[in-house]
Amino acid sequence: MEYKINIERKLRYVALDFTTGLTDLTIAIREPDGSLFSPAPVFTEIGDGLYETSYTPNALGIWQEKISSISNQDKIFNSINIVSKDIDTVSFEISVVESKIDEVKGKIDSLDIQIKPGGYIA
Repeated sequence: MEYKINIERKLRYVALDFTTGLTDLTIAIREPDGSLFSPAPVFTEIGDGLYETSYTPNALGIWQEKISSISNQDKIFNSINIVSKDIDTVSFEISVVESKIDEVKGKIDSLDIQIKPGGYIA
């Protein structure tokens, strides 16, 4: 998955067997340079074994996430790609360029010019 740099990443995690009350559920986040993201985000229990946390990736590249709980034997790994522009941003920018091209075409079409033989404009 691709996510945009400097935009908060929200994570929701369902504990193994929907276990509630986990106090040792943690997330370790490895940045593209191999260092651990600090401070490590803390999970908050929403209820019914559902937990959430968030952090903001601040470097481009592949980030790795490990969510674990020793007491509940949870362990999950994930990797994400942090990019400068996501597909939504690129799509929006393309649509802006296309509308400007259409605007220029419209202005060209509305010009009332005639090119005379010999290549000069009347």
